[in-house]
Amino acid sequence: MVRPIDLQDNLSKAPLVGRLQQVQQNASVAALQQAAQEGRRQQLLDRLRSTPAAEASGARINPEARRQRQEQRYGRRRRDGDRMAAPAASASNSVTDGDTSDAHIDIVA
Repeated sequence: MVRPIDLQDNLSKAPLVGRLQQVQQNASVAALQQAAQEGRRQQLLDRLRSTPAAEASGARINPEARRQRQEQRYGRRRRDGDRMAAPAASASNSVTDGDTSDAHIDIVA
């Protein structure tokens, strides 16, 4: 059996315990809401951040390789220009019928 003093003590603490439970429940809900809000904020920041491409980290500027590529590129153009000039020179020679003193071709590279 419960003693009357214990019963009275427990009944007097009931509203306090109820409020304490309510505060704890509200705190856990607030913590969940705060965690969800922080997660959304972090996702937004992650989407806004730029990410480096995998290729960018391995790319290195090599002046020698660049110079070689340019020489290959311009050398190809120069050779193509010579090929184009050769038929034009033979055509101008055939038009003049042997008179090569006035025939000339200007090649601009």
